[in-house]
Amino acid sequence: MTHIHQFFRVAATLLAAWVVVGSWFPVRATAAEERPAAEQALWEDLASRDAAKGYRAIWALVGTGDRAVQFLKGRLLTAAVEPNIRKLIEELDDKRFAVREAASRELRKLGPAAGPALREALQKPPSAEVRRRVSALLAQLSDVTPLAVSGEELRDIRAIQVLEYIGTNEARAVLRSLAGGTQGARTTEDARAALQRLSQGSKVP
Repeated sequence: MTHIHQFFRVAATLLAAWVVVGSWFPVRATAAEERPAAEQALWEDLASRDAAKGYRAIWALVGTGDRAVQFLKGRLLTAAVEPNIRKLIEELDDKRFAVREAASRELRKLGPAAGPALREALQKPPSAEVRRRVSALLAQLSDVTPLAVSGEELRDIRAIQVLEYIGTNEARAVLRSLAGGTQGARTTEDARAALQRLSQGSKVP
């Protein structure tokens, strides 16, 4: 598997050079000038529902190796900070509609990780608003389809793939940090699965 990872990195490096230099930026632009914009463009493409665009973004990032690891680290770990689930549930009953909507969105992003607290909320005598929102969130958890995956979730899935394909010590360290996140959360479980595959395929340094 070590040879396979090396092959992927070489292939990805060639693809990254074509994508970044040949597609998005003028030939005369310097590497220092084009790098931040190129990385941001690839970050946005990771969330695309266009599978081909998402695939190209994955391999373009893999081709930059640990530079991509540092780029993804700041975004994935910041997003993976565990929110206060019970506080979000309390905000479902806030007087302000915008706050209730924001709490619903954050709970939806957590997916299965929010399930136990949501079910517990129904066991108490909640308000009609909380009951309606919690019931809707639980119904979505029990009826997840591929189309229900948001762009942000799709980006996290692909970013974790990038870290797995790079497979360096730095990439594995980021995966371990993500794997220590909220139990049951998609990002946590995907990171754990990636580490499992890496440990089975090659020796962890």
